[in-house]
Amino acid sequence: MNNFSKKQPSRRTDAPSLTSYRDYLPYLSEDFNRRCGYTDSSHRYWSVNFHVDHFAPLRPNVSKNKKQAFLDGELIYNNLVYACPQVNWAKSNDWPSDNPVTTVKNDRGYYDPCSTDFNDHFYRTSGGAIMPKEDDRVAIYMWSQLKLYLKRYEIYWRLDTLREKRQKLTALSEKVLSGSNHELEILRLLRDFTNEIDTYENYLDLYKAEVA
Repeated sequence: MNNFSKKQPSRRTDAPSLTSYRDYLPYLSEDFNRRCGYTDSSHRYWSVNFHVDHFAPLRPNVSKNKKQAFLDGELIYNNLVYACPQVNWAKSNDWPSDNPVTTVKNDRGYYDPCSTDFNDHFYRTSGGAIMPKEDDRVAIYMWSQLKLYLKRYEIYWRLDTLREKRQKLTALSEKVLSGSNHELEILRLLRDFTNEIDTYENYLDLYKAEVA
């Protein structure tokens, strides 16, 4: 079992006042560590921009006299989440209550990734798949509603893990370059392996550009 993420996102307290919530995208990207707030997947794996999700949605299915409270959250920075397109589409206007303050009701709802440590509610399998903790009904609801079970999030986690290991091995190789012939051979193989990963990642970038 692995932790869901290594670093929890944190919204800045001095965000500027802007006239469009989409203009907050670069600020959210930095605050959310350039990762989706709900899946912890790096934005590097998408050929399109991430979305600005409204944690409490703008147009939930509530009575007419309750709608304005949600619309008032359009430009509130603490109501914005840096999200991958798939999760934002899945979440859409779903909300468990008739007010933006009640985020959970009858075991349905959402955890705010900035105010709740997702490691307490989700975990990763040895292969990187996202799983809800079995006794956490809200996490189970989110996992199903947001489609956190999609294979892509496991693949992205694996690629991140490979990248981290490669960086560590490359840094280590610089320290032992003056070693024995066997060590140099190992280092040459390591560098070949690194080049193969780079080639594969470049292929992914080209593929994303073609299908976008």
